Amino acid sequence: MTVLGQLALAFAEQHPMRVAALVETAPREALSGFLEQLPSEVAAKVIAAAVPLAGAQALSAMPEKTARAVLERLNPQEAAQLLRRVPEASQKGLLEDLAGNARQRIAVLLGYGPDQVGSRCDPVAPAVRKHADVAHALAVVRQAAEGAMQYVYVIDDENQLVGVSSMRELLCAAPHEPVANVMIAHPERLLAEDPLQSVLAHPGWRKVHALPVVDDRQRFIGAFRYSQFRALEAESGKAQSSGSRKEASSALAELYWLGASAILDLGETAVLGQLQPRKDDA
Repeated sequence: MTVLGQLALAFAEQHPMRVAALVETAPREALSGFLEQLPSEVAAKVIAAAVPLAGAQALSAMPEKTARAVLERLNPQEAAQLLRRVPEASQKGLLEDLAGNARQRIAVLLGYGPDQVGSRCDPVAPAVRKHADVAHALAVVRQAAEGAMQYVYVIDDENQLVGVSSMRELLCAAPHEPVANVMIAHPERLLAEDPLQSVLAHPGWRKVHALPVVDDRQRFIGAFRYSQFRALEAESGKAQSSGSRKEASSALAELYWLGASAILDLGETAVLGQLQPRKDDA
């Protein structure tokens, strides 16, 4: 290893959080080679320190053998957090050759049933650490534009949800303003283990267009978007049936014509009133 490589390794060992900040914002191609050169235990520290989405993307950019070695250095909870955000085909490949006990523990953590909130939430919703600044948060959103939404979620070093900031607040804030200063603390949330029907009854939809989803330890899993809420509403028979919509349209049309007729009658009366000779003109 070159002197420069040794310095980079020493820096990554001593400052995984600072290297993780680069993982969150730098192009994947530029970082994948660097992470592959690190010992698996050091690469695991860096990836665990990054927000889960960035860590998952870095993991996906590695050769499968290297990525698997990194996963084996993580605890099952950390590994599951990353694998939820890895494409399904890659996820299966990474899990297959893991040691039996680790594979089973991770599979249990990944296994939300089809009738649970965790199975339907969007795992690529953007999140940043609470100690990040606004410029970093916006860079994270640009780097993972496919998951961009109206909100950026704020998590602590244990990946627990601590707040949410709107894109508007971030764009209006100074670049070096701490994200913690422009976030709403303790946002309303959904539990990943709850039944899907609980999504429809959640009062948070009256105030926001997406709700964060957390596990039983309050770790950020992803977000349930309003479009997903509407799809679930339709599936559950909560949306109006086509027949109801036709009835509603018919009723609206009837009201419209009643209103229009009233206006025409009023206009006709006014015109006739003008044409009708007054008594004093007779």
